[in-house]
Amino acid sequence: MKESNLNFTPKELQNLFCIIDFNDTGYISINKFLKVIKGNLNDFRKKLLINIFNTQIDIQKNGLISIYYFKRLYNAKNHPDIINNRMSESEAMTQFTYTFDIFCKLYKILHDLNCEQFIQYYEGISPSIPDDFYFKEIINR
Repeated sequence: MKESNLNFTPKELQNLFCIIDFNDTGYISINKFLKVIKGNLNDFRKKLLINIFNTQIDIQKNGLISIYYFKRLYNAKNHPDIINNRMSESEAMTQFTYTFDIFCKLYKILHDLNCEQFIQYYEGISPSIPDDFYFKEIINR
């Protein structure tokens, strides 16, 4: 926060923490923090996700995709951090699998993912993606 010139008093930080930690867990993730600061998915990102789900992911056109199939669809080769040599393909795959598995456990998704859940997954990581172009690059991999 200091790097971003956000200078809060200890009391202000405590209040901010309490607002962000609305379910009183005692901790906040960076994504939770960024979601509070940045808000929900914008229309561009939401429409992009709906389009991708309907045209590229839901191949059986039944509104569902197997979580195992979804994991197999993931292609880390075109991830911008790999292209820019900030991460290896293996690291990107591990990161995706880890975050997706946590999401499935959190939302009790055992077998199939619907469009709303697909959007919900990307809504969770969207705040950490700086702009729409970069978001599109990540989603279209």
